[in-house]
Amino acid sequence: MWPNKALHPTVNRPQPETISRNQPRRAFDLVSPAVELYVGLDNMNSYDYRPITFEKHVFPQSVMGIGILEHAIPNLSEVTADWVWRFPICCGTVKNCKPELCISSSIELIDGMLEYRSNVLSEISDRIESDVHPDQIYQEWILALQSIQNIALGRSEICQWSAPLHPDDAIQTPEDLQRQISILDKIASGDLKPRITD
Repeated sequence: MWPNKALHPTVNRPQPETISRNQPRRAFDLVSPAVELYVGLDNMNSYDYRPITFEKHVFPQSVMGIGILEHAIPNLSEVTADWVWRFPICCGTVKNCKPELCISSSIELIDGMLEYRSNVLSEISDRIESDVHPDQIYQEWILALQSIQNIALGRSEICQWSAPLHPDDAIQTPEDLQRQISILDKIASGDLKPRITD
């Protein structure tokens, strides 16, 4: 199950909030020292929200819900929207991409979060199932994206990230995965009919 309360895009696109061009737009200006240390509440549902490890740097559980930024920030480039949507789809597997993509996507997302802050907070409140305050999640995401950018700047080939399996996951081993793929292949070829239950 995807950790968001709703998977539909935002219907009413917000107008950008007024941000002074002379005002610095650095993510770390917006967060408290406690959040900078990633002292998150982490009392979120451990099945839907798992800590993502990006190049040995562990992010708070809330980062698993960051895919909602695809709809919360209007006019994201297609490349960045695809990157942020796919970023949390990493449970039990290692994902990777070029550092340049991590850098450009994190920069665009931070800028969008700052420009559309109220809409992002509203989306977090509406779509993330948690007792954690939306401001806390917002700050954790800003810091995670800033960390991704900084870590990727030091990489020359690829960046990697993953999230752990959960004991309730249906697929726990490579054999489980192969068995599932085999069943799907048989269904696709017509050799096996899916069992439909009421």
